[in-house]
Amino acid sequence: MRRAAQQAAQRVSQLATFPAANSGWVSNQSLAAPNKQINGAYLLRNWFPTATSLILRRGSEKYATLGAGNLTVKTLMSYSSGGNEQLFGAIDTGIYSLTTIIDPNVSPTPVVSGTTNGYWNFTQFGTTGDDYLIAVNGTDPMELYDGTDWWQITDQDINRINFDAQTANFTVGATVTGSISSASAVISSIVDNGTTGWLIVGNITGTFQDNELVAGGGGSATVDGLPISLFIGIEFPVGSGLSTADMIYVWQYKGRLYFIRKNSLEVYYLPPDQIGGTATLLALNGNFTQGGYLMFGSTWSLENSGDGGLSEQVVFVSNEGEVIAFQGIDPSQAATWSKVGLYRIGKPLGDKAFMRAGGDLVIATTIGFVPLSAALQKDVAALSPGAVSYPIETEWNGFVSQRISEKWHVKIWPESQLVSIALPTVNDQEPLMLITNARTGAWTAYSNWDGNCLETFNGRLFFGTDNGKVIEANVTGSDQGSNYTAIYVPLFDDLGTPASLKSPRNIRIFSRGPRDIQAQACMQFNYIYQQNTPPQAPIIQSTSEWGTAIWGSSIWGGSTVLQNQMQWESTGGLGYAMAPDIQVTSGSVVPLDIELIRTEILYDSGQVIS
Repeated sequence: MRRAAQQAAQRVSQLATFPAANSGWVSNQSLAAPNKQINGAYLLRNWFPTATSLILRRGSEKYATLGAGNLTVKTLMSYSSGGNEQLFGAIDTGIYSLTTIIDPNVSPTPVVSGTTNGYWNFTQFGTTGDDYLIAVNGTDPMELYDGTDWWQITDQDINRINFDAQTANFTVGATVTGSISSASAVISSIVDNGTTGWLIVGNITGTFQDNELVAGGGGSATVDGLPISLFIGIEFPVGSGLSTADMIYVWQYKGRLYFIRKNSLEVYYLPPDQIGGTATLLALNGNFTQGGYLMFGSTWSLENSGDGGLSEQVVFVSNEGEVIAFQGIDPSQAATWSKVGLYRIGKPLGDKAFMRAGGDLVIATTIGFVPLSAALQKDVAALSPGAVSYPIETEWNGFVSQRISEKWHVKIWPESQLVSIALPTVNDQEPLMLITNARTGAWTAYSNWDGNCLETFNGRLFFGTDNGKVIEANVTGSDQGSNYTAIYVPLFDDLGTPASLKSPRNIRIFSRGPRDIQAQACMQFNYIYQQNTPPQAPIIQSTSEWGTAIWGSSIWGGSTVLQNQMQWESTGGLGYAMAPDIQVTSGSVVPLDIELIRTEILYDSGQVIS
């Protein structure tokens, strides 16, 4: 009797699911055995990780041009007092108002001219009289913005002499003298309305009288009222030879302005509630064991226990990564001023490479993005695992080694719960910003954003470029008219059978968005990323969409109804461990606003190979 032929068992494909990496970019996990509790990405570019999914970032748009467009935009700074909101940008030759821009291709007139260094450190300082923006750069005299005008602050006072009955025009730099009082002063600027106006002068010798004739430098007019004191100058210790042009950094602590002298361990501070007067030296040379120079200072608070605890300290940070903390009100009074700590962190990557996180400071250093509070209980050698950047520790170290020659810049964008770190584009490296979700701590990277400086203004994020441009971030669907591609590769997974070869058959991306956009999907194998040709950018018609939503914050379009997008596609390849490679290219005026939720893979698994 003939035996029936035995049928081969039918192979049944298995399903693997890769949820969107809400843990963000992760590079410190074991490739073969990653922590399954961490839903991370092997590679993440131009996606923003939220608590629930990944969202395709928006593009960037040229907002303004400074000067001839051939100098680097080195500083962006904002001012806010009541309803007065102002944005400024600086190149080496001047400072420009950016609050209202009509044509992004035409430079506004500078509000400050004749400077030689566009890299300013600044702080907003409120007194009982007004709110001021104070800026220093270590080369040019200090600049002060009072909400209306910019003023150059030196050791000279700034006074205003109103005049009328002018018979001859005055000239800047001339000395004017009163015909009766014999008082005199040097003219620094002039407002001339014809027969009336005013002179801005420095220190006045003597006392000008109302209605006396003033003349000098060919000019002649009658004093209209008594001189008005606008600002007093800043005087440094006699014999020091210092001026405001020697100050490289400024901040405030308990109602006082503090300044750092460039290339030194010297700090100078003003009397409380004053923006001028006599600056007093606070010498810190004997406090730093590693030497170097002061890079920046800031306030630091950890508890709400008053001056007897850890709240309201002032910290001084050196380029060698030493941090000294003092507590008190008046540095000249030993009874109310004391040193409370000396800590070591990694070397800071710039004087703007830090941010405030509540009362804490988080500093971008050579060993990571480190909270200063972590240095309270750990030696510098043990700080890296406590760094905010620990999930991307390997990548961070690589960026430091490649881009340490120039300053980094950190900025938090509260409205978008986003922290941006602008990496300098040096050594032929690609333009890149590191991005972290301020709420979840998940990391990603944005390519094509080549920023030297960052600033937020009216809920929007801006950065300055090498070619004199100010760029608004996270608007439109292209980077100044160019395409950009978002790439997401989750952590590789052997799917529980590391010794079995797997062959994916089909792949499906589950996403949602305001329009039907299909992402490109393929596979990566065995812990090696093979770069694929990016997909073409879909053409999105802007008809009936432009102007129907808020630029930079809302979804564009006549409808905000989300559409689910999911469709099985065939794929192939072979490997022991695998990961899907999801790419989307954006290049239209209208942003795509795709939200990636998960990826599913049907695959066949072979027998264990011995």
